Amino acid sequence: MGLAVALHAPVAAANDAWNENEADLAKDPRPRPPPPAPPLTPLGKLLTAPLIYDVELRAAVGWATLGDDDGSIAELTTGGADLVFNMGAFVTRHLKMGYEATGGQRTVLESRQGEQGYLPSPIALETDATYLLPIGGYAAFYPLADAGLSVGVHFGGGVFWGADYIADAFLVPWAGSAAADVGYDHILSDDVALGVRARCGALGFTTSDEDGHTATMNVTELSLAVHLSAF
Repeated sequence: MGLAVALHAPVAAANDAWNENEADLAKDPRPRPPPPAPPLTPLGKLLTAPLIYDVELRAAVGWATLGDDDGSIAELTTGGADLVFNMGAFVTRHLKMGYEATGGQRTVLESRQGEQGYLPSPIALETDATYLLPIGGYAAFYPLADAGLSVGVHFGGGVFWGADYIADAFLVPWAGSAAADVGYDHILSDDVALGVRARCGALGFTTSDEDGHTATMNVTELSLAVHLSAF
């Protein structure tokens, strides 16, 4: 009996002290500090970081293969220009990610026969391929922090029209692109930066007719661009 009382007394004293401390905290009018927030994931940082808006003008030259289910129809040299809109943010000090939309046009500069031994008509080759890629994104790595040299990758998907030398589409005429670039950004002020980029990429167009036959044009391109960024 004496041992039980001896063991119970320290526990009871500790409980009383805890209760008194809780009561004192409840009476304290000062607000308690909130618990620390969990660290953000890269997606969380992208959604909460300050946005950066880019407008880019790009000039490109490319080498294309025009073909269908029976093989290549023609080898083409193309040229054109793109207008690009980017909206993104730095998810770390060195990594920038975001949304990208591209609109552009490609003109046939030169044509040569392919495996099938004939060319589309000159009138058809005079029509430009115009495209809009509203579904896109990019990621750029800045080894020297958030300005200066950068290395990036880009992708986009959407539709095209024109280009009468590509067979008429029964389904939606699809267009897509993927590219890598090297660039340099120079900060002009607290709100504006100017940059240039050199890019190598692929641009593709594909259509299908009512019989399921497909026609494609795959372009390998080199391009130079200048862009303006607003923070």
